[in-house]
Amino acid sequence: MVAESLVGNLSAGAFDVTPVLEGGYVTFYVNLYERQGSNKPQVALVETRNVSAIRYREIDETVNVWHMAGEGDGWGETARVYTTAINEESVARHGMREGFEVRSGVIYQTTLDETARKRLLETAWPTRVLGLTVLSAPPGRFGEYGIGDAVTCRLHSVGFTGVNRLYEVRAREFFPADGTADLVLLEV
Repeated sequence: MVAESLVGNLSAGAFDVTPVLEGGYVTFYVNLYERQGSNKPQVALVETRNVSAIRYREIDETVNVWHMAGEGDGWGETARVYTTAINEESVARHGMREGFEVRSGVIYQTTLDETARKRLLETAWPTRVLGLTVLSAPPGRFGEYGIGDAVTCRLHSVGFTGVNRLYEVRAREFFPADGTADLVLLEV
């Protein structure tokens, strides 16, 4: 329920859990972030400089029209709130791709409208995912970026025109034996 009502209304789901000893009891606090990290365009992962292997994938789970209904006690016009959000530019390029959701706990029109708007921002375009094996070398040393940070990726061999834009670091695994790290990055 918490994940659906809180994380479902945020554009990301970064969180951590902090245990605290209070009055002889261990209490857990869930810290929810809309986004962990920051944009670091000056930090770059550049093919032939600090990138040794590239895996590129485009995930086309595009939804450019969202129909949503809030919580209610029936399906009549006044039984619950309804909304539709459309990205016209994405519809023109990819054709209409519709998604439908019922949002439990949502009873206000403005909340449902905002939820649909945020969901549309997440899904209106195909997602590009990079898997990179990187070295700790300028212009992107390991200590200069972390999970949640968006760094510039310059990869001339990807696609027809290459890649030169910000990607958010979603996962990182370090391999001390060879001094490399594997990264999973998502297009910002």
